[in-house]
Amino acid sequence: MKKNNTNPRTEKLKRQYIIHIALYAFIFNMLPLVAIALNQPGILVFLLLLGFPLACFVASLVFGIFNGYKWIYTIFPPLLFLPSVFIFYNFTALPYTLIYFLATNIGIGAGTYFAYAFSRKKKGDTNVKVKNKPKVETKIKRK
Repeated sequence: MKKNNTNPRTEKLKRQYIIHIALYAFIFNMLPLVAIALNQPGILVFLLLLGFPLACFVASLVFGIFNGYKWIYTIFPPLLFLPSVFIFYNFTALPYTLIYFLATNIGIGAGTYFAYAFSRKKKGDTNVKVKNKPKVETKIKRK
């Protein structure tokens, strides 16, 4: 019988990667499809310039808050945008992959910083429990 030696943290991270990959796949492929079906080319320009970078920033901000900085996460948006470049746009949309990469890096960096800044023990706060607190024994000498 084979033992299941999976780390719960790793499984949680895999699930979150899958959720974010599905989110990016939906955003980069379905929204342009809807814009083309509605015959609204202005929406495509708005998505390229503001919509997609904002979505990358917000999604990576949330990911960074809960998981910290993971370098592999930063390559998901550019890689998932590449197929839609050749399906819905033309090669002139390729530089936007760099913009989405930068928006993702800024978002995940900000999320990691927020998680760090708001989880630190504040001076004078005695309600925060410290893990692995060393036990120190003191002996008082009496005269």
